[in-house]
Amino acid sequence: MKKFNIITHITTACNFDCSYCDVVKDGRKLSTSTLEKIIDFVEKNHDNIGRFKFFGGEPLLAFKNMKKLIEATEWNIWKNYEIVTNTSLLKPEVWEYLEKYFSHIFFSIDSENDFSYDKVIRIIGEYNLEGKLYFNLVISPGKEQFAREQFEKLYKSGMRWFNILPVYFT
Repeated sequence: MKKFNIITHITTACNFDCSYCDVVKDGRKLSTSTLEKIIDFVEKNHDNIGRFKFFGGEPLLAFKNMKKLIEATEWNIWKNYEIVTNTSLLKPEVWEYLEKYFSHIFFSIDSENDFSYDKVIRIIGEYNLEGKLYFNLVISPGKEQFAREQFEKLYKSGMRWFNILPVYFT
């Protein structure tokens, strides 16, 4: 049987307000009962689960719930967790967690908001994240040059996994 992936929107909250984003940012987070149902589902189906992806809003705004879910299920799907984050809430506790449990880390670099290339690259060097990092480079109208500069910096530093996402469809 082919394995399937789970994507959970752990929260609709986000600390950014991107013009193109269609997530209704009403601040909802998964309830305790929903978390328990997900944990139960993983326990019953762990042999068929390939990866488990945290999405949002900004999933790190629900870091406590994310940790609860991982700590209850990690023995079933060890290190097959993924996250899509805007990088703004990365701090040592989060980096250590990403290094320990996550196989894929997607950084959404949005040209509409602050992205601290220097901060992210400096911290990446402190953790064992080789082969885990992917970049979603969002190019907003009027921000093409900024996006190009970020891409060039990342590429020159050795990063090679990019999704280029132009926002011209909004």
